[in-house]
Amino acid sequence: MHAQKDAMLHTSKSDYPIRYGAMPKEDIKGFVDKVFNYISSVTPVEMINKQSGEPVDNPADADENTVLKHGDFSITSYEWGVTYSAFLSANKIFEDKKYADYVKDHFSFIAKWAPVIKKLKDKGVYSGENYPFRQPIDPHALDDAGAMCAAMIKATTSGINSDLMPQINTYINWVAKKQYRLPDGTLARNRPQKNTLWLDDMYMAIPALSQMGKMTGDKKYFDDAIRQVKSFSKRMFNKEKNIYMHGWVESMETHPEFHWARAMAGRCLL
Repeated sequence: MHAQKDAMLHTSKSDYPIRYGAMPKEDIKGFVDKVFNYISSVTPVEMINKQSGEPVDNPADADENTVLKHGDFSITSYEWGVTYSAFLSANKIFEDKKYADYVKDHFSFIAKWAPVIKKLKDKGVYSGENYPFRQPIDPHALDDAGAMCAAMIKATTSGINSDLMPQINTYINWVAKKQYRLPDGTLARNRPQKNTLWLDDMYMAIPALSQMGKMTGDKKYFDDAIRQVKSFSKRMFNKEKNIYMHGWVESMETHPEFHWARAMAGRCLL
C-alpha cells in the first residue's frame, strides 16, 4: 500500500491487484450470473425411465423405474433452500425475471412429482431410502426441511408459486413437531453425542418458523422462533467476543469454542 504522507491509513488508496470495498451493482450481478448460468446447466428438472432414459412427463406413467434425471447436485437439499432464497432476492435486487423463473420451475416440479413418488412409495413400489424426493417426502432432520421450507414460503408470499402449500406443510410439520428437542423445547440433535446443539439449526429452523408465522398469522410459530433464539443464545453466545460458538453438548461442563462463519448465519436473525 502506498499512502500519502500524514494521511490516515484507513483513507489511503491501495494498489492491490484485487479491489477491496463495495462492488458496483453490475459487477455483483456478473458474479451472480456466473453461478446462475452454471447451476442452470447442471440441475435438470426432469423425470426419466432409468432403464430406457426416456422422459416421463405424465405422472400416470410413473413406476418403479421412474427417477429424477441425474444432475451435479440434489435440488432438494438444504444448500438448495439457501440457493433458491438467494435467487428470489436476486430477482428483486436486479429486477431480472430469470431468477424467479428458475425457482418457480424447480419448486413446481417438486410440488408436482413428490406426491406422485410418495404414493408409489406407500404402495411399496420403492423400497428402502433410495427413492426420488426422499427429503421432501419424508424429512429426517432439519437439514431436509428447514431451508427448503423457508424458501418455499418466500416464493409463495412473493407470488412466484401458488402450488406449494402441501409441501410447505410437510416441511413445517417436521420443523415444528418432529425434530428432536431438549426438554425445554430447544431444537437439538443426538449426534455427535446425545443432546447436542448445532448453531446451524438457528438457520435451519428460525426463518421457516418466523415466515410461517407471518404467512399464516399463527402466533405459535413466532413463539417457537423466539424460544429458539433465546435458548441457543443462552447456551452458545459468547458475550465477550460478541459471537456464537458452533456446537454445544449437554454432557460437557467445559465447551471448546469453535467459531465459523457459516454458522454465524443464525446471528443475522437477531
